[in-house]
Amino acid sequence: MPLMHTIAPIILRPASNPDDHWRLSQFRLPSNHFAIHDTIRAQLAELLKSLHPHITFTPESLNQAIDNHFNSCPQDDYGVWVYYPWNGRLVHLLDEAEFIESRTNRNRNKITRSEQTILDCKRVGVIGLSVGSSVSLTMAMERSVGELRIADFDTLDLTNLNRIRAGVHQLGLPKTVITAREIAEIDPFLKVTCYHEGITEQNLDDFILTGGKLDVLIDECDGLDIKIACRERAKVHGVPVLMEASERGTVDVERFDLEPHRPILHGLLADVDPALAKAARTSEEKMPYMMKIVGLSSLSDRMRSSMLEITQTVTTWPQLASAVTYGGGMTADICRRILLGQYHESGRYFVDISDLVADGSPKAEIILNDTSMNAVVHTKLASTTLDWAAIAGPAVPLPADCIAPTRDQITAMVTAACQAPSGGNNQPWRWYYAAGTLHLIHEPDASTAYLDFRHRGAYIGMGAALENLALEAHHLGLSAISEIVAEENSLLIARVRFRQGTQANLQTWFDTYHPWIGKRSTNRRVATRTIVPEEKYAALQASAASVTGARLIVRHTEADMAVMARVVGKADRALLTCARAHEEFYNEIKWTPEDADRARTGIDIRTIDLTNTELAGFQLARKYSVVKNLVKWGGGRAFEKLGRKCVERSASVGLLTMPDYSRLSYIEGGRAMQRVWMQASAQGIAIQPLSAAIFLFARLVHSRGEGLTPEMTELLTEVRPLHLSTMGTTDSTGDIFLFRMHEAAEMHPSMRKPVETMLFFGE
Repeated sequence: MPLMHTIAPIILRPASNPDDHWRLSQFRLPSNHFAIHDTIRAQLAELLKSLHPHITFTPESLNQAIDNHFNSCPQDDYGVWVYYPWNGRLVHLLDEAEFIESRTNRNRNKITRSEQTILDCKRVGVIGLSVGSSVSLTMAMERSVGELRIADFDTLDLTNLNRIRAGVHQLGLPKTVITAREIAEIDPFLKVTCYHEGITEQNLDDFILTGGKLDVLIDECDGLDIKIACRERAKVHGVPVLMEASERGTVDVERFDLEPHRPILHGLLADVDPALAKAARTSEEKMPYMMKIVGLSSLSDRMRSSMLEITQTVTTWPQLASAVTYGGGMTADICRRILLGQYHESGRYFVDISDLVADGSPKAEIILNDTSMNAVVHTKLASTTLDWAAIAGPAVPLPADCIAPTRDQITAMVTAACQAPSGGNNQPWRWYYAAGTLHLIHEPDASTAYLDFRHRGAYIGMGAALENLALEAHHLGLSAISEIVAEENSLLIARVRFRQGTQANLQTWFDTYHPWIGKRSTNRRVATRTIVPEEKYAALQASAASVTGARLIVRHTEADMAVMARVVGKADRALLTCARAHEEFYNEIKWTPEDADRARTGIDIRTIDLTNTELAGFQLARKYSVVKNLVKWGGGRAFEKLGRKCVERSASVGLLTMPDYSRLSYIEGGRAMQRVWMQASAQGIAIQPLSAAIFLFARLVHSRGEGLTPEMTELLTEVRPLHLSTMGTTDSTGDIFLFRMHEAAEMHPSMRKPVETMLFFGE
């Protein structure tokens, strides 16, 4: 049998083993002069915080949680004590399970818990401990392996310190011992098996098989004979081989586990007698074979020159710590993905930093503050050319009591109408005026959003536009009489005719609202929660009730606000984990002033009250592939935070309802919404829509979850009963407008498209 050692510190468990308790007391005798390190409370603090990320501990509550965790076990006996004989240190640590949980917490979710469990059962062998030391230490730090077998016959020389992480006090020690000790100081529970004599053809099978077959073999040795032999035996046993050359970031992958007939070293030595190659001993003898393996054309100029100087001015080929370090990182990354079944191919790869980052090389876009996001993700909607006259239908003579307003009057009224709010500021309306009748037409290309389910969002916006139109008509001394088209699929929403004179019964309402047509805005600022007087809420409810069937429900107790914060947060999370809605959201946001000015639709990022962290979070989530991983892991709770915060810091939440889910109810509900919003503006109450929740609920309730993923359905089903019980509604109610109210300074209204792109005149 070969000389095989397992280097490990002494681990004592005083709480469960009386002998260990006694040994610990002896270790701690003052006469031993050991350096004692005891940070067990700090380790437990990190463990508890990682196990309960949703809890914000105070110093007092954290200390109490730590004391509770000891559960009558004396603090001094809790966990393990680890003695490192090579440096005389005695360290108090969490025991294995808690130690691993805490130490790998920052891996999540680059390595998920289920992946970590898989990796804990894997075995990796590393031959050669220059680059191999970097690979081994990286894998140990990641804990992306259950057992490491390391092999090197050499001891540490002074010339090795340009690339091996070690100190001068370790000169002369076996490289295996140095690496194993450093791993033990990182993680005393990780199994490390050392082959101090290095690898020979005689012990190769033992290295690969004893204690369980290796899952991956990593070759970082200098010996040409062992490079060939280890691949031959790995091929026999079906073990994949990795090699990193520390030259131009060259990485070799040979999947002998998946390709049992694959030639070793990619067939580069196919015309060479392996026996002759293995027999080569001097650099001069090895050179022809090494050139075939590394490929002359792939060498950097500096390496070519250096190799010509071997035995002249240098003794061997150069290696730099930077190359060894990032080579070790790349190899560890590739090895982990092989172990997890995430990468299956063979090949040779070059990750040459000198080429990728160099004067005159093609450069990837460097984004420090992503102001070009919208240009990357924005997809322009093609506009359909509609036949306005055909949609409007045959001209009908005006009733005797109606008049035909002038072109200027129509333009003024439509300009006011277009100041109405719409979902995502999509402005889904078009106006066609002919023969004294103004027609409100639904532009379907501006109303394709995921949230605009069955066009209910568009109908609400067009109802608000009709309200603005009536306000401006009143201001011009006219009365606007709207005839709503109730047919579900009709693009014609309403015909509007006009009478001379105003309606006396609406004089007070309309005079109050009109000044706010151009000033009413969405306010997304997040302020400190304040109290709004009840009489203001009563005025808002009266505004809603002025539209037949409309009802405004207001909730403002802390308990109700907490529930609605949860509802809104879960809905936001559901929305952003939907691929289509995610894309539309990032299209909708205008990330620069230039984007906002150019588009005149969507939401200007400047109107959203984001912290730098929140903004960074949105930017990180820009690629749906990122979000897809969160869905896969059951994550995405960060998407709940902004909605929760907005509600929790608001004075109240309002829900405007109509009796049913019909198109007519939603158009009339839009009129009621506009009255409530203007009344709020007049009273100094800021409003922010939170309607994503009710539009998602509509899919859940009115179409049996059409367009919802299972994950979205689960989230929405969880909070739908909370919404119903808190707001006092039913599934048959038409939920028109969910919003939060708070006190904040006025915001600049979102921009609108020019009226000439919205208004068309017929004969």
